[in-house]
Amino acid sequence: MAIEMTDLQNSTSKNELKLISYKDGEQVLNGLVSSNAGNIYHMNQQLLSTIAFLGGVCLAIQSGFSTQLGSLLKKPILASMATYTSGALFALIFVLLFSKDTLNLQSAKQVPTHLWFIGGLFSITGITLYYFTIPKLGIAKMMSLGLCGQLILSVVAGHFGWFNLPLEPISTKKVIGAAAMIVGIIFINSK
Repeated sequence: MAIEMTDLQNSTSKNELKLISYKDGEQVLNGLVSSNAGNIYHMNQQLLSTIAFLGGVCLAIQSGFSTQLGSLLKKPILASMATYTSGALFALIFVLLFSKDTLNLQSAKQVPTHLWFIGGLFSITGITLYYFTIPKLGIAKMMSLGLCGQLILSVVAGHFGWFNLPLEPISTKKVIGAAAMIVGIIFINSK
């Protein structure tokens, strides 16, 4: 199954952007597009950044409520089970309300079996660990440490193209940005 991605980057000319397309992590196309496409690209990047931020806010809120449930039940794994059961129900509702296309069974059959399950395994493990540690560490400390783990793995995974994702080589800017976030996490966790 092919993974395709297109990226726009600033070109040497101020009025042009480089168009770089990837398929299965391999660069397959280069070209230039006008600055109008760049304006759309930057607008989309702002919108996507806002959506990503709101996703993080939703995860923090969800963690707080599910931690309460896990504490009351005295079993974080039951809170995880309730979260995923209700999450599956809401996902079904969202698919029915917002999805324009139905699942193509031919495409679904081409997906390797492990991809249907492995994400759930890591998700349930991570979320259960969150619910277990939040009451002991506090939500700010747990979230900052969790984000640190995500940050480090995402930089390394992007650099090596793990999980069949496009290659994103580690750069000086990325190292400085990651270091700044890690220093912030240290400050958040210091007393």
